Amino acid sequence: MKTMPKPFDCEYTPQFAELLHNLGISLAISTYQAGKVIVLSAIEKDKLIQLPRTFDNPMGMATAPNSLAVATRNEVIVLRNDKNLAQGYPQKQGVYDGIYMPRAHYYTGYISMHDMEFTDNQIVGVNTLFSCLCYVNDKYSFTPFWKPPFISEQLVGEDRCHLNGLATENGKIKYISALGKTNTQQAWRAGKMNGGIVMEYPSGKIIADGLGMPHSPRIYDGKLYVLNSTQGELLKIDPATGRKQVICQLGGFARGMSRYGDYLFIGVSKLRHNSPAFRDLPIAASSFAGVIAVYLPYGSVAGSFRYQMTVDEIYDVKVLPDLMRPSLLSPNMPIHKQALSTPQQSMWGRADDKQPTNSAETPQARQTPSANSSSFNFQLIKEINAENLIAQFSNLLFSQFLKKLTNGIKGKLTAVLALQEGIPIALAVSELRNGQTAELHSIYVLPQFRRKKIANRLLEITDKVLIDNNIQYVDAVYLDLIEEKETVESLLAKNNWLPPQRTTYNIKLNNKTALKAKSFADALKRKDEVEIFEWKDLQNADIQQIKNIEAENNFPKYLTPFQIPEHLERQVSTGARIGNKIVGWCIIHKVNKNTVQCSALYVLPEHRKLFVDKKLLANSFSKSVELNIDSSIYQIQYSDKFLQRYLNSLFAPTNAIVSKYHTVALRKYYK
Repeated sequence: MKTMPKPFDCEYTPQFAELLHNLGISLAISTYQAGKVIVLSAIEKDKLIQLPRTFDNPMGMATAPNSLAVATRNEVIVLRNDKNLAQGYPQKQGVYDGIYMPRAHYYTGYISMHDMEFTDNQIVGVNTLFSCLCYVNDKYSFTPFWKPPFISEQLVGEDRCHLNGLATENGKIKYISALGKTNTQQAWRAGKMNGGIVMEYPSGKIIADGLGMPHSPRIYDGKLYVLNSTQGELLKIDPATGRKQVICQLGGFARGMSRYGDYLFIGVSKLRHNSPAFRDLPIAASSFAGVIAVYLPYGSVAGSFRYQMTVDEIYDVKVLPDLMRPSLLSPNMPIHKQALSTPQQSMWGRADDKQPTNSAETPQARQTPSANSSSFNFQLIKEINAENLIAQFSNLLFSQFLKKLTNGIKGKLTAVLALQEGIPIALAVSELRNGQTAELHSIYVLPQFRRKKIANRLLEITDKVLIDNNIQYVDAVYLDLIEEKETVESLLAKNNWLPPQRTTYNIKLNNKTALKAKSFADALKRKDEVEIFEWKDLQNADIQQIKNIEAENNFPKYLTPFQIPEHLERQVSTGARIGNKIVGWCIIHKVNKNTVQCSALYVLPEHRKLFVDKKLLANSFSKSVELNIDSSIYQIQYSDKFLQRYLNSLFAPTNAIVSKYHTVALRKYYK
């Protein structure tokens, strides 16, 4: 069975790790989409380690000797590196060679700050919302000092040209990039594919135009480099003539660039495949999230680092020089309040007895205790959000539940944690839903602590919590292809759960291959009165018709088209009409960027001989392929043997079936 990726799982070329190691540097990466600043280091020539730290929507970063500034949603946070504090870090003494500590917060309010730089002992930032450059200080939310000549005199928060990039030389501003030469609210969007510009400072003269969402202008050795983001290119631009030279193709949406020696470290992001503007670009198929190292003298790729999960979009990349393994503490980590420094010395002070002392280090990063001790403590976490659950306990979560967490959980999550010597070694997570039901999503014990009845104790405490919350019954749902299937079923049976029941039959299909089924081609060629439409074009009269259909006694309720609207793929879901009458639908929901799930395929009985089902399916597959969605999962009620046979006969001849499996459910009643 293929292992499910864990949060922040990545892959990298050996050259990338070796390069960081040989240069003696680390990287800081900001990802507003994942809400993290990530420190990336090579602890060996072939091994990388990363420390993700939580920040609210981090974007632009600025560096100076031993300083790092991070622009967040409503603040600019300044951190300082202190090697003495690093050596004595209470959680890992002697491990880190540097540690960036929060030292100042500037409360800007939401201004969509993009690139930033330290200049003349000040922080200068690109204020994208107000289309200006500004100083960050303790006097005002921001102090504007320059705007493009085409922006009107009065500053308004309308993101008129999407000012974004800042290039400095010897501490002086030289060039600024924007996504358009426009002066009305978000007017730059209309020309974002080729309306980008680079301006000279302070004149505002446009020295290059026709760019595709340019980002990260930088001056290296007196030459101007810019990332032509939509084309995935590193460009060199001649300011005198505007001539553009492609130095390197990067294979992704390029944004964020920093140099060390002869190497550039460039951030790349996945394209948003659901955008019609992006899906036809040459880099659409190859885009990924990560960092590419470019050897500047040759303009060649020297190595790459790619995320497999969690991180899709990167904004900035900064080199942290002369640091082989630094740490960074975000403001939400209480331990940073113990870090005391003066001009003469640094020390770790005592924790405030009234404050939590958890350092928010991930369990993977802590030393694992011995399994010989029989002393375990159990802690109830009454409510925890998905982000904190992943950040703190990803190694104690059932793999399928991690996937659910990234897609969103609607109910209230509660957890029971087992600890030894203060270190987490097991976890059970439940979701309290609306009404009086719950679901046990995950129960996991580290391998060396199994067969010590820890899981049984977690379930006993979970039962008490659910009963105290007036829960009538709790479900556990999983796929029968998991390796832990027998262990899970045995554990739950011992704790008075009902026997497992297969609820749905699942078929995973390759969309491109499935579309080759002859019956689809025949259905699409057929000329008749059936009209297929995208679900986004559903009319109010259609909705009322469907509700009337649902009210009929023989309608199977699980085939309603109105389930889980927040994950509905409205472009891929299809409906069928004959005249003004709705006769069927194929409802598709998003699983992840590469996979969708058919939640409901239904055709009125009197119209099932008109190829309606095949037309619905064909159009849904066609739209999925168009949107670069690789796979579809079809879930059929286990009792519906007819539909199982139907789909198997339809797709088996095309070799489109990737896998088949069942969804299994267990239940325990409390009342």
